[in-house]
Amino acid sequence: MKLNYLFVLAICFAMSFLPQTVIAQENSNTITYGETLVGEISNREFEIEYRFTGSTGDVIVLEMQPAEVLGDLDHPVIMVLDTDYTPLWDAGSYGSAVLAAVLPYDGEYVILATRSDGRAGDSVGEYTLTLSNLPVIEPGALIEGEVSSEGVVYHAVDATAGPFSINYQKTSGEFFPEILVNDISEAELDEIASMSGTFVSATMTIDPAYVSGDVLVISLHEGLWDWNFDEVTATYTLTIEQRRGTAKNM
Repeated sequence: MKLNYLFVLAICFAMSFLPQTVIAQENSNTITYGETLVGEISNREFEIEYRFTGSTGDVIVLEMQPAEVLGDLDHPVIMVLDTDYTPLWDAGSYGSAVLAAVLPYDGEYVILATRSDGRAGDSVGEYTLTLSNLPVIEPGALIEGEVSSEGVVYHAVDATAGPFSINYQKTSGEFFPEILVNDISEAELDEIASMSGTFVSATMTIDPAYVSGDVLVISLHEGLWDWNFDEVTATYTLTIEQRRGTAKNM
């Protein structure tokens, strides 16, 4: 009996030195493109792990939104790592976290939904985590979509073909979204041009010479100073047209 007891103690002692990554893999969740999952950050569990599979060149957007706008989860942070737990990107800000990136390899990636300052942080609460894969719009393409005052719609645009125009046309609905054109800079969306107002149609011309990568991200959402007490929607079309001559950002 004494020998068996010592054997069990030895096994438990050895297991305490196993890499934490093994335990993390067993407790990880799977998230797929187009999916939204619900989780909770607490002082006990402040790093929630997810895994997804992607391909080289995929344009992804990760959104971590507090379940309660005025709740205690006010500084969410998203981290993306490879399967060796080497950090690739991170993003976070007051209120919500949005991370955008172009995937560098085929295979599995690790997401950590966490908070500012990690263990020392004090943000707690439920959140939603959404993973999107944005098809890249080529010049000449026509995109049909729908946007709501209670959400954000993203589109990726090929920025390698030279100056181009983005043409927006509202086809129905009462919602007038703000439209931003964003560069992907250090895994965050960096605004380079915008359109807002009660317009039915509008056009921006963009010169990719001032863009850091090969892809731009268009986002449509409720403007900062718009107040819609009830949800309103709009359907629209986007067309991308290649331009000649000198372009200018609007």
